[in-house]
Amino acid sequence: MKLKCQPKNVWFKHQQPDCFFQQKWSEGGGVQLWYICYQVVSCLFFLSSLVYTWTVEYDRHGHTSGWWKYVIWMTHWGICLFCGALLLETIITVMVFLERKLSPRIMLFSWAWTTMAYTMAVFITLMYWTLLYHWDFPPSYANIFVHGLQGVFAIIDQTMTNRPWHLFKLWSSLPIPFIYLICNIIYWAAGGTNSDGDDWIYPVLKWGEEPGFAVLVMMMAVVALPVIHMVFWAITRGRDRLHRKVFGDRVTEGIDNRGVESD
Repeated sequence: MKLKCQPKNVWFKHQQPDCFFQQKWSEGGGVQLWYICYQVVSCLFFLSSLVYTWTVEYDRHGHTSGWWKYVIWMTHWGICLFCGALLLETIITVMVFLERKLSPRIMLFSWAWTTMAYTMAVFITLMYWTLLYHWDFPPSYANIFVHGLQGVFAIIDQTMTNRPWHLFKLWSSLPIPFIYLICNIIYWAAGGTNSDGDDWIYPVLKWGEEPGFAVLVMMMAVVALPVIHMVFWAITRGRDRLHRKVFGDRVTEGIDNRGVESD
């Protein structure tokens, strides 16, 4: 099947979105019990770990004037959006398993949310461990969870689920980071500081001291995000090719195994 830049491949539209919320690795259709267990356990793990990081953050800054600065970090945007997407997808998967009727709009919204959150998760993981982390001391669990596990799980989960990943939806990798960038610049221009009192949030985005380098990092992000989306697309293609070798070449409930919508 040739890739075509059609509206159905650009926007998050599909006639049977419920088939996205099931496992890839099975011969028959429908949600299987092992996949429900996988979804629920993963969701509970990430939600409990998120709450743990909140308690750590509260212990550090909860009694200071900067307690509210949790929201200024892109990392926290990413992990909260990631966990929210995982929670919604888990709920929908359980409902599909129980054969409860759901609005297609909710399922399409979940698909779009997950696509955006997964791209951002991998971006955060790559940017943090390559540009921001100082390797003087071993990272804490909270650090590994917030900056690492979300990106790793996003890749693993995409190989487990029946969720498609369309190349022409690469635009979806940009809106959330772009909104954060605008908020970052506005916060800096208004005189905002980080938790240590510095007039920047991230040392690679010092708009007042090193604007040229900050713009360079911004341009790198603009390039990296669509590339990450394309990597997910390639992973999905590889997943589907392996699936065809194991279970045979077939089209399941309107989803072509190559990761694009069938005409």
